[in-house]
Amino acid sequence: MSLEIMRDPRVRSVEWRDLVPVNRFEIFKELTLIFPWLTGSLLLANAGYYHYLPAMAMSFVFFLTGLRVSHNAQHYAMGISRKATEWVLYALSVIMPRTCTITNTV
Repeated sequence: MSLEIMRDPRVRSVEWRDLVPVNRFEIFKELTLIFPWLTGSLLLANAGYYHYLPAMAMSFVFFLTGLRVSHNAQHYAMGISRKATEWVLYALSVIMPRTCTITNTV
């Protein structure tokens, strides 16, 4: 059954766009995607207990965007060199767990 769908002309006419080349703006956007959420999370967590729930929400979104960036890095689909990608993965592996800890202890 699953192979029959591949013979359908409607399915065959769909252009597949997997791992297309990225331009410099898209690389910059991908690499800086986490920073607004990280900054907001840390600033709100530092502001006191009244801002604790928004800080946790920002931490959650930061973690989700970090997962997106690390997923692209693990597949080497960010458009940067292999060594730079390894550094991005290293930085995310250091920053992501600590941000959740900082937000929860303030």
